[in-house]
Amino acid sequence: TPSESADATWRLAQIAELQGRRADALAGCEALAGELAEGARALGVWWAARRMRTRLWLQGGTPIPEVRAACQALHAEARAAGAADEAAWLLVMLSDAESRLGNARDAERLAREAVAEAERLPDLALHAAAVMRLGTTVLDAPTGGAGAGAHAGTPADAVPHFRRALELYTRAGDRQGQLRAHGYIGIACDRAGNHAAAEVAYGTALAIGREIGARLLVGVASSNLGVLLLKTGRFPE
Repeated sequence: TPSESADATWRLAQIAELQGRRADALAGCEALAGELAEGARALGVWWAARRMRTRLWLQGGTPIPEVRAACQALHAEARAAGAADEAAWLLVMLSDAESRLGNARDAERLAREAVAEAERLPDLALHAAAVMRLGTTVLDAPTGGAGAGAHAGTPADAVPHFRRALELYTRAGDRQGQLRAHGYIGIACDRAGNHAAAEVAYGTALAIGREIGARLLVGVASSNLGVLLLKTGRFPE
């Protein structure tokens, strides 16, 4: 049936993204937005597939202003359709786009809006992703001066957000989300100079990545852990 075809295509696209096969993931999203749209709508993944397609465009090097414009259009469409959860997901993406454009204040504002929206909805994965995005804006915020930056904080200020996201991902049983949360806990602790906590977090992220076969994220976790060991003088490891 159309729904079964859409379901299989959606699952394969998610696996392809997790494995770092962007072209395959993008092809699946294009199909779900096009010829499989009927089944995708019936299945309830039509919005998510279009959002994922936009995310994959960003990963593939599409100029960030174009991606931001696409997200803004989808956000307006979701608002008009009363799709509150999708609108909140798109706020997360818009915050990411603003961060990439160097607009720290707007990135943090949008992340806080996403968290506020997510708190009113039952989707744990959405809530966790919004909290993760907020933590990332705090982590990357300028540490001094005025200008266009967000608040002047420290990397340690981001850790509670990432730990909150980890709690939410754990409640949702989302192993990929847990992997990302541990990875960002490691980055924040590393930047804050807490190398022992960073090593534990990176190691946990690496173990989860190997468990679920997330090759791209395994590479990131392994690289981060290797750099940390280099900085702490443990060259053979």
